[in-house]
Order: sequence, then structure tokens, then C-alpha cells
Amino acid sequence: MDIKKIGIVGAGVMGGEIAFVATQAGFPVVLKDIERRFLDIGVANARQIYEFKVRRRRMSEDEMEQKLKLISVTLGYDELADADFIIEAVPENLDLKRRVFSELDAACSPGAILATNTSALSVSAIAEAVSRPERVAGMHFFNPVSMMRLVEVVRGARTSDKTMSSVCALAEAIGKSPVRCADSAGFIVNRLLCAAMLEAARCEREGLMSRADIDSALIKPDAGLPVGLFKMADQLGIDLIHKVMRILQDAFGDRFAPPEEVERLIASGHLGVKSGKGFYDYGKS
Repeated sequence: MDIKKIGIVGAGVMGGEIAFVATQAGFPVVLKDIERRFLDIGVANARQIYEFKVRRRRMSEDEMEQKLKLISVTLGYDELADADFIIEAVPENLDLKRRVFSELDAACSPGAILATNTSALSVSAIAEAVSRPERVAGMHFFNPVSMMRLVEVVRGARTSDKTMSSVCALAEAIGKSPVRCADSAGFIVNRLLCAAMLEAARCEREGLMSRADIDSALIKPDAGLPVGLFKMADQLGIDLIHKVMRILQDAFGDRFAPPEEVERLIASGHLGVKSGKGFYDYGKS
């Protein structure tokens, strides 16, 4: 598939990260959101990553500005009418995603591929909102997108082989490593991550090790994780972890029910790094 223009629906931090990797590979990008402040966050996030590369002397300021010129923003769908590939990155809510896909179906060209960045919801259910479900697939990036190479490419019930190949090809073109998987709650990584998180919470609760020691053990060279499970949960957001666990619980039963430690954090509003406190205290008011 000859991709000349990529649309990203849902700016913010995730949208900005995806815009960065796409423009870094030379693709023009249109960021779409419902409010200007979200678009500003997305563009600022992409600029911040580029500025880090400039400080590290991995590119010049002129090169950075040329890349940033590849990003345009919009509050409507008209600018997406000629996009070849759309990536949806709105919050993890099935009704919201289905509404966005219905709007994309009406606004975009019949040949456009529509990809959802959902981390746990059914791609098939999202695709029910469009008239061409064969052109819908999951394209699940991991945060931070600028650093994480893995992308889960999810086949919905009616996703075509051509669409799967096109999504994998784009993932590789922007420097990612695509892994194909079937449409199942949580896909591969989040299902394994949540299972590991549940067991880590049990280990701490039973007095085997402290959470800091568990995290430390997991990032030692022999274990190989880039960050411990409790700290990873804080970085992703306790609310997101809780939502994914609820989705898995609905699909697979109570073995994936959120642990009491997560429920307590949710009840107290301690959502991780973004709120200043989660499993760890980040010293914010």
C-alpha cells in the first residue's frame, strides 16, 4: 500500500508519540481531536521528543523543524478525507471508539485503512461500526511509542489479509516490530502483563518480598524487564490497568479481577505518575 498521508484521531500524549514516529519516517500526519488544547498537547509532545534528539546531537534544529512541518492539526474530519491510513487513539471506551469509527467511515475514502490503538477492547466489535470491516485492524502501540518497538497487529473477525499486511508494512516503515495476533481481550502483552501484575501483588501481600524488591529483581540483567511491574503500572496509569483488568475479568473470569491493592489506589485517586502517587510516591501535590 502506497501511504502518502496518515491521520491520527486522538491527540494528547499518545497521539503526539505516534505522530513523532510517523513523521520521523517521513510521513505527513494530520492530528485530529475535539479540542485545540488536546492538539496542542500532541504537537508539544512530538516537539519535546525531537528536541531531545537535537540536544543529543542526533539531528539538527533545521532537521527537527522540517519534521515538525509534516504535522498538521484539525478539529474536523475534512482534512482526513484523503488520508490513506487512519490510526484511532482515543480513550479506551468501546462506545466512544465505535462512534469515532462510524464518523471515519463516513468521512474517509473507501480505500483508507482504519486502525485502532485499543489495548484490550475487541477489534471486531469496533469494526461493526463501519461499512467496510475488512479494512479495520488493531494497531496497538506501547507507551512510550518513541521508545517501544513492539506493535500488536490484531486481526478482527472480518479483517482482510491485505489489511493485515498493510498494517504490518507501515509498522515496519516507522521502525516498529509488528506481531500478529487474534482478536482476544487484552491480546498478548496486556494479558500477560496483567497476570504478572496480579501475581506480583499477591507476592507482596503474602510477605515474600517488598514491591521495591520485586521490581528490582525483575529489572536485573537475568530477568531483563526495562522497568518493574509496580513502577510500570504507575507509568501506564492505575486507571488504565484497572480498566484492562476489568475487560479481562469479563472475558476470562475472576482470575483477572483487579487486586485489592489496585482497587484501593483507584478509590483514593492515586493513579500513578500522572497524579503524583500510585504504588510509589512521586512527590507531587
